Amino acid sequence: MIRNNVNGYFAPPATGGLSLYGLTPRRVLDTRNTPGLQPLTGPIDVSMLNSLDGAITSNLAIVSTPTGLICSFASGPNRIILDISGYFVP
Repeated sequence: MIRNNVNGYFAPPATGGLSLYGLTPRRVLDTRNTPGLQPLTGPIDVSMLNSLDGAITSNLAIVSTPTGLICSFASGPNRIILDISGYFVP
């Protein structure tokens, strides 16, 4: 048996709403393979993913980026991979 959970949906276009523009998924950042780039550490505004120590974990988040910047946090040295697959515009 296949079970699917629905966590949300996108409504039809409406006045004042945003449209989703899908992209061919592409890698924006990969700190594993960037020479001289140190593992990620630092503060955070909102938590999107909490994993166990030493775990390799994936996550998907729809985040607001009014400035075009995304904040990331790790409580200890970690590597990060950031992919993009779409964006919203009015």
